Amino acid sequence: MNIEEYREYCLSVKGATECMPFDEHTLVFKVMDKMFTFATLRPKDGRFWADMKCIPCLLYTSPSP
Repeated sequence: MNIEEYREYCLSVKGATECMPFDEHTLVFKVMDKMFTFATLRPKDGRFWADMKCIPCLLYTSPSP
């Protein structure tokens, strides 16, 4: 997934908006004025990265071997 595909995916979330409140290199996506993810527009080692908010108790953890 590239940054354009990620942006399209984030904007497909019902009520999602995008803004750049931190600087011109950080794209933030919000729903109801609450941030749910942000991504840098500056690639690191040729790849972009993003951080997402989540509810820890809903995270999937793989079973122990």
